[in-house]
Amino acid sequence: MKSNNSKAQGTIEYLVIIAIVIVIGLLVVGLSTSFLDSSKGVNIKSGKIIASTGPISITEAAVDIDGDGLINLQNNTGETLTITRITLGEIDNNFNLNFAQGDTQLFSLNELGDGCSCIGNEGETITCNLTIHYTTQNNITKNTATISIPVECDNNVQPAKPTIHPTLGPCGASPIIGTICTGGAMYAGTYNSYHYMVAPEDGGIMHWSDEQIVTGASDVNNGVSNTTILVGLAGSYPAAEYCNSLDSSGYVDWFLPAKDEFTNLLHSQWNTLNLHSYAYISSTESSSTKTWIFDEGYAPWAGTKLGWFHVKCLRKY
Repeated sequence: MKSNNSKAQGTIEYLVIIAIVIVIGLLVVGLSTSFLDSSKGVNIKSGKIIASTGPISITEAAVDIDGDGLINLQNNTGETLTITRITLGEIDNNFNLNFAQGDTQLFSLNELGDGCSCIGNEGETITCNLTIHYTTQNNITKNTATISIPVECDNNVQPAKPTIHPTLGPCGASPIIGTICTGGAMYAGTYNSYHYMVAPEDGGIMHWSDEQIVTGASDVNNGVSNTTILVGLAGSYPAAEYCNSLDSSGYVDWFLPAKDEFTNLLHSQWNTLNLHSYAYISSTESSSTKTWIFDEGYAPWAGTKLGWFHVKCLRKY
């Protein structure tokens, strides 16, 4: 009888130990699925998709009252992507991360300011616009559609696992138009998923070409392409040749801006970017005899390729 009681007691003790192990295991799993330190007030569980852009899903997002944030992304494509920029609330943070297919990564976002502000909304959920910029394995630059995502607000977000931090880039992590970049060039803004810098030098007065022919430099969005075409031709194309050979601020990859690059970057920020009160030339031809010209306060107009105009060079990254 005593033997049977001992066996029963041993069985009960064994079951209790198993139960304790299971409870501890569940606690460990629960803690490991949180990317934020729960002692800081935010405890979001990973794995649950809160929004999706198609190629990339968002599983977590949080911002604190200082304008710092965290966002957890999942690569839904069948290839490795390079994440180059995350724009939350119109504030850019630059990256250079190879993002493997099916992988998830936690990104740190800085200086969000008023773009996605949690001031006065601590402990609540707000909505902010998100765009993700990336490059495919075939070196094609893309960006997701801009979507609204829920963002948790907290006093101070702290990652509980390794975080990918923004790259500063030559103009800082989140530059504004007019920021002086490394080497002395000025930040000109973003266009078609690229950041642009404007050279501090004014190229002086030059003409577009010494002949009036169709060159093929007609791209309205890509000054690099137009400049490359022009400097490869047999004739003389002083404006494009000047930018192509410019060595300024530590860079040699300058180009003569295309029509829409000039429109969206320089023309809209004429005074901020220290352009002078006279006409500037673009790299986009409008016909065999004319190219697009920009004047402060006026719409772009087609001027003769043989005319003399000022030159301003851009680079992009």
